[in-house]
Amino acid sequence: PFAMGSRELLDAIGAAGSVGLGGAAFPTLAKLNQASEAGIDTLILNGVECEPFISCDDALMRNRAGEILYGARILMHALGLRQCFVGIESDKPEAWQAFNDAAAVDNNDKLTLVQIPTIYPSGGEDQLVYLLTGREVPSGGFPSDIGALVHNVGTAASVATLALSGMPLTSRIVTVTGDGVAAPGNFEVRFGTPISDLIEAAGGYTKRANHLIMGGPMTGIPIEDDAMPVVQKCNCVLVTSRTITENASTEPERPCIRCGECARICPVRLQPQQLHRAFTIGDRDDLPRLGLRDSIECGCCDLVCPSHIPLTQTFRDAKAHQQLQHYERERASRARERYETRQQRDQHRETTEAERLSDLKQKASRDAISEILARKKQKEPEQCSSRAP
Repeated sequence: PFAMGSRELLDAIGAAGSVGLGGAAFPTLAKLNQASEAGIDTLILNGVECEPFISCDDALMRNRAGEILYGARILMHALGLRQCFVGIESDKPEAWQAFNDAAAVDNNDKLTLVQIPTIYPSGGEDQLVYLLTGREVPSGGFPSDIGALVHNVGTAASVATLALSGMPLTSRIVTVTGDGVAAPGNFEVRFGTPISDLIEAAGGYTKRANHLIMGGPMTGIPIEDDAMPVVQKCNCVLVTSRTITENASTEPERPCIRCGECARICPVRLQPQQLHRAFTIGDRDDLPRLGLRDSIECGCCDLVCPSHIPLTQTFRDAKAHQQLQHYERERASRARERYETRQQRDQHRETTEAERLSDLKQKASRDAISEILARKKQKEPEQCSSRAP
């Protein structure tokens, strides 16, 4: 890979189907292209588990630290970056030691290993950038706006696999855990494998299994059928009893008492109660001003709310509503453009037809005049000969 040009290398990574393996599954090529255009200088590898129960990145870092660093070197070469930070949580001593051993072999003076406090949600992209560089991602912006590119350690490992074996991204490590499985663990799983097969590999269900979640307990998505396949964003399968749900309270929702706990705990310093009120009363135009787009849906506000208001779900609904409005505006704009284009086309056709008819009339008029003059010329000799003696 180090003999390839930047564009050739980026295209190869994109053709291999590389995506972010931290949970968002955003296409790696799109992220690299955006970073290339923004002129970034720093690569950040995210080795911080995004929420409790999940340990797939920890397992990967313990076993393949050298591959991760090799993938980081390839990404730095592709974008011409001058430094790389690797963030590892402080409660992962085995992963930390594995990376230190791999870094000693790699001997990359542009690489810096940093231990991150084990505080949820330190694994959030914007939060990790601030912890490692001291730079704050602007509201509504991206890390590339402040010169940083963030990739999950699994993404770097997949780039290394591509370079070493030519294999595209076809599998990932998935955590299977919870009190609803007999033998929790981490498994490397090919995409398309039914979750039921994964549960069987983890010893099968226990009697306490009642709740199946794809993802972690804070932001995971409940699923009804274990026939669903493992996909790129499936970093965890959580099987729990009814005593542990995703992050929603079983208590009835009550009116907001304006305690401010949600604002105090919010990692991106939003006012969740204001966002909830704006959406509830239908003041949708005020949501962008209040920073709805900046919500990372971490679920912290749900856990501290004494009124048991499902704030995170409200924000998801609000974002979905805004996306729908944006789609409707785009569709209306395209319809208007089509209408205006058709109007212009009809007007052009009418103008062309009018000009054509005008030309025909003028031509017909000239032909008629020419015919009259020709007949007149033919008659003049006849008239002259009839008057001769």
